[in-house]
Amino acid sequence: MKKGRGDSKKKPDTSAVHNPFRLVPPVVDHCILSFKPNFDDYTFEGSEIIKMDIVQNNTKEITINAVDLIITKAIWEEDVTLNRQEPSEIRFEEKGILKLVFEPSLVEQKGCLRLNFKGTVNDKKLAGFYIYNSAPHVVEDPETGLMVPAKKQLNMITEFDPCEARRCFPSWDDPAVKMRYDIIVVVPKGSTVLGSTLVKATYPHRRDPSLEIAEFKTTPRLCTHALGFAIGTYEYLERKTNDNEMLIRVYTPPGKKEDGEFALSLACSAIPFFTEYFGASLEAQKLDLVAIPDFINQPIECWGLIFIRSSDVIVEPVTALLDLMWISLILCHEITKQWFGNLVTFEWWTHQWLKEGFASFAKYIFVNQMFPEMEVWTHFVTHIFQKALKIDALRFSHQIEVPVASVSEIEESVDEICLRKAPALLRMVHRFIGDVDFRHGLKLYLERYRFGNATTADFWKCLQEASSKPIVSVMSSWTLFKGYPVITVTAKQEGKNRILKLNQDRFLYDQSSRELKGQGQSWIIPITFSTRHFPLSSVLDVVMDSKTMNVTINDVGKTDWIKINPGSVGYFRVRYPHEMFSLLVYAIRERSLPPLDRLNILDDSFAFLLAGSGSTIEVLTLLEAFVEEDDYSVWTTISNIFDKFVHVFDHVGKAESFQHFGRYLFGNIYSKLGWIGSDDESIQRKLLRSLIIRMMSKFNNPEVVAQCRLLFEAQHSEDSNPIPVDLRFTVYKTVVMYGDESTVKRFMRLYRDCDSPEERDKMAHALGSSRSPQQLQNVLEFAISDDVRRAHTIFILTSMSKTKIGREMAWAFFKENFAIFRNRYGPHQASTLLYALLEDWVTEEKITEIQEFFKNNPFPGTEWALQQIIESIKLNESWLRREKNLTALQDYLESM
Repeated sequence: MKKGRGDSKKKPDTSAVHNPFRLVPPVVDHCILSFKPNFDDYTFEGSEIIKMDIVQNNTKEITINAVDLIITKAIWEEDVTLNRQEPSEIRFEEKGILKLVFEPSLVEQKGCLRLNFKGTVNDKKLAGFYIYNSAPHVVEDPETGLMVPAKKQLNMITEFDPCEARRCFPSWDDPAVKMRYDIIVVVPKGSTVLGSTLVKATYPHRRDPSLEIAEFKTTPRLCTHALGFAIGTYEYLERKTNDNEMLIRVYTPPGKKEDGEFALSLACSAIPFFTEYFGASLEAQKLDLVAIPDFINQPIECWGLIFIRSSDVIVEPVTALLDLMWISLILCHEITKQWFGNLVTFEWWTHQWLKEGFASFAKYIFVNQMFPEMEVWTHFVTHIFQKALKIDALRFSHQIEVPVASVSEIEESVDEICLRKAPALLRMVHRFIGDVDFRHGLKLYLERYRFGNATTADFWKCLQEASSKPIVSVMSSWTLFKGYPVITVTAKQEGKNRILKLNQDRFLYDQSSRELKGQGQSWIIPITFSTRHFPLSSVLDVVMDSKTMNVTINDVGKTDWIKINPGSVGYFRVRYPHEMFSLLVYAIRERSLPPLDRLNILDDSFAFLLAGSGSTIEVLTLLEAFVEEDDYSVWTTISNIFDKFVHVFDHVGKAESFQHFGRYLFGNIYSKLGWIGSDDESIQRKLLRSLIIRMMSKFNNPEVVAQCRLLFEAQHSEDSNPIPVDLRFTVYKTVVMYGDESTVKRFMRLYRDCDSPEERDKMAHALGSSRSPQQLQNVLEFAISDDVRRAHTIFILTSMSKTKIGREMAWAFFKENFAIFRNRYGPHQASTLLYALLEDWVTEEKITEIQEFFKNNPFPGTEWALQQIIESIKLNESWLRREKNLTALQDYLESM
């Protein structure tokens, strides 16, 4: 194996210890772990031998992490003398700490800590050992042909990320504590058993013929959250990567393995691609992708092993294009973390954006290479860049690097800032230094810290060394401080040149915030410019390293437009003077401005509206410039803005007026696209058709509603004419949205009987689309029944929150069943749900209600999300308060 600085055994840097949650890192080398889980009573027993150094004389305690474990035996054994000493006291303390107290004290020496322990397997929440039923809810009885409840099929997996290994074995749950592991697992005979490495040997249990023992090959130096294993009943496909260096296997529930082909092919291509792009080989023997049916968490990525929702692995022969894009991105996100997460691990959770944020950027590089027709960089702008700017304009945003002092804070920090702002900044850096130097910097980083740990500063230094550009100084303000700038432009024409004066300030939606007053913060900003004559390239690249800056754009006439930040790469907004903005609006109408720049102008304008600049009618007037628009990414931005309009103005009875305007705005492109495309039309056009029909359905277009009903009934008739796959999601939602009680009951039955993960996802979203209070109440009760996967409960409530009545009922249901949601879901899932349920409210009374509820019913790990939600509600309230003449707004909307 190639060695880098991370391979050497050395004492971790204790200067990083800054809170009681983090133990003083020990000097460890190797751990032998043995487990024997019991499927009958949901318990397990285990043992471990940890080779470690006592680094000073008179050591009275060994402190280690452990939660919900019973220690049945503990011994310290010296290497040289083989003397053994049991602790005089075994003491569990708060914050998951286990202390082994020795009397007499231990002396400086090398030795082994031997521990035996017992614990319980979790069937409620994915933490530590987790047991789940992989069987479908119903199966067809071969004798009667009827659907009957299926027998349970229990599987077991582990979830050690972020700090849950302590629930399975005493450990140091610290990313900086790395060692080699030998793992042995006792399993029911005939079970599939998977781990971070290949199984070295399997042999019968000497005392129990129903069991067998699986022994895995030694891992490289890993931290605890990179470990994992699974036991159960699976089928699999396997193939070597395209460079024949690694074995890839895709494991699915029985009967589904052939649908793992897409995931297998993608992984076989992604591994060699990233190996070349990053300039670093994993030198791992295998990678397993394991489909988990009832999976509410984000995917679990371990060394050589990834657990992931079935619908993101099992891809049927006919799958919607948008679903294929999402699946490709999700799989590549997890694969990327084999390098940025396992091969090199962040030194502490403060720097975990180096894993999650980097993966959110790098996945687009591969998918763009693999499927260029998907144009995923436009998807990046609408789903990563724009959403990062939205959340980062709140006062209750936070910096990328955040202090972490608890498990809930670790989970809470993997939010929109980590997953969206971080990749947006990486895209800006990539553009700034170029692809060649960027790759050179990645290679340097992975070589220097191989199987070791690194910080944000280490990463920036490698990019700086590779590019000879001042990356450390440029990026320090972007990662150490929250927020981003708005660049305000003034312009003066001098002959064929235009002189631009740029001024930067922090952009906040709340312009009254004290954070803006007397603020001296500024950013070092790479800025590019395009013009009417060079719309697809930059005519000037500058670095703005002061509060103000003057630039000259040559060879542009008085009527030529200039666009700052072409391609939406720089992480900032731009406020143009009226003359420059008018020229850009004209360019939008004639579509001489490229798509990403058209949507950038619109997104900035809407952000300025939320910040109190301008009126709703002004933004609606700008939207009229897009009537002839034909780009999918632009219409995605328009649709997101329009949804926000409807959600907020529904509270003052104007939703129908906005729907009327929507039918006008979207009607032209709907007429052009129709329902049936040509055989050779582009992926983007197919995606656009699905989006436009879905929006016209929301606007209650009679033709769309009728056609959706016809397509649905045709699919379920004797002739069984399938709905075009890219329209299926829209058809399902429309049929439920405008259906009666029998329609909702029919969808519940279809959901129960369906064994397709992809179809069940769509049906779960559709079930929350009804607009009838009685039907919604039935759906809510169904949502937490045993018939519904736990992930789908969130799908249903999120979909329900798209209307005012649905939002009210879903929030009331959440409060009534808070204990269920609190026990089922972690901070990330809960925060996602709370955003959907709450951020579109508009009154101070609702803010008070939310604050009082969570004061009495805390949900640790959602504190940031709740602060951001409350701020968003205040912004909605301020927005409506500024719209003093709602009658004029209604007249404008209905005049189209």
